[in-house]
Amino acid sequence: MNVIFRHASSGKNSLIGKRVIYKGESDDIIKQGDEYTIKKVSLGNYDCFLHLVELPERICRPFTTRREGYGNVYDSKNFILKEETN
Repeated sequence: MNVIFRHASSGKNSLIGKRVIYKGESDDIIKQGDEYTIKKVSLGNYDCFLHLVELPERICRPFTTRREGYGNVYDSKNFILKEETN
């Protein structure tokens, strides 16, 4: 179980405002190694998703059939808490 999911399970509001580092694969929107601030946490039975301050809520991707979609929802498995790296 990842650390962010554990923190969210005990109180997801405690994660709001915390800094995280992205460790997943880079694409045209989010880059590996960049730092982001948590704006909102969505928690499911086995998953935790992060909404980030620095990224737009909606993203237009030119090479898909859907012209615009939710872009600011990322799986917490691809992040580590910055305070955990110190």
